[in-house]
Amino acid sequence: MARRIFARLADPASKLPMPDRDFRLFPAEGTMVDADDPFWMACLADGSIVEAGLPDEGAEKAPASKTKR
Repeated sequence: MARRIFARLADPASKLPMPDRDFRLFPAEGTMVDADDPFWMACLADGSIVEAGLPDEGAEKAPASKTKR
């Protein structure tokens, strides 16, 4: 069973291709990864990525505008 964690790049300036996602670059804001996958295990072990808390989605979004009636 997959152990899903939210991770961020240890160095935000680095570029890390994601082999399980068509080699797209790891997003600067972080993403969910399978911590039991050998690639992500190696990235966690070598410090390329670090486990992080989930971002507070409500804090990043602007307040909802009034709906038109």
